[in-house]
Order: sequence, then structure tokens, then C-alpha cells
Amino acid sequence: MRRATSHVRQRRRHSIAGKPATVGWVAAAVAAAVLVEPGLAEPVTAQLRQVYAAARKQADQQVKAGQFEQAVATAEGFLKQYPDSGMSARGMAVLVEGVLARNLTDPAKRHAVYQRAYSEFEAATDYYCLGAVGLIREYVWGQGGVAR
Repeated sequence: MRRATSHVRQRRRHSIAGKPATVGWVAAAVAAAVLVEPGLAEPVTAQLRQVYAAARKQADQQVKAGQFEQAVATAEGFLKQYPDSGMSARGMAVLVEGVLARNLTDPAKRHAVYQRAYSEFEAATDYYCLGAVGLIREYVWGQGGVAR
């Protein structure tokens, strides 16, 4: 036989930290309405996507043409303008990592990119971490990096 659930237990089940569950949702909705201006949110995102697509296309063309340092410079130019662009910044960091791993085999040039990423791109978190990891990898394995 099932025991009857008291009214107090039912309220506790539907609460977060002793407050009614609706308070959390209302607070989140108010914060979203205050922090994000609805008229500006979508056009900025669409514009950012267009800028990212153009920069990515240019960098890919430079990689195909064998202009690896220019491809890295294109990615860094985007990251300087939009350091906190989320997935777009991550995409550019991945592009640079791919260029460094596959194409830019000179240890001195690779070190310069890692050093620049670590010292100049603290606001672009993914690229900053790429630089830090690259420098740590060099420190541990020497300037030969992964190839060693």
C-alpha cells in the first residue's frame, strides 16, 4: 500500500534550494531580457558568422596555396577583432593547430606562433590555451614537439 505524500513533501520536490521552482525560471528570463537586447542579438550573430566564413575561406585558400604563415595571420586577425566569439574563435584556433601540425614544420616558426598566441591573445581563450599547450609541449619534448 502506498503512503500518502504530504503537501509539504510535494512542494519540496518541486523546489530548488527551498524556493519555488518558478523563481529560478523567472529570474533566468528576467536576466536574459535585461542582458540581451532582442533587436541587436540576431544581426550581430549573423554578421559574425559572415565575417567568420569569409576569414575561414580566405585562410583555407591560403593553406591550399602553401601560404601557411599568411593563413595563421588571417586567423589571428579574426581573433584580434573577435576574441570572445565562441565557436568561431574555437574554429580559428583549430585551423591554426591544423596548420601547425601538418604544414608548418619549422620549429622556430611554430614556436613563434605559440609564443604569440600565449602572450598576445589572452582574451581569445581557445587560442591562448593553444599557445600555452604548445609551449609546454616544447618544454617537455624539446622544440621538436610531437614529432619527437
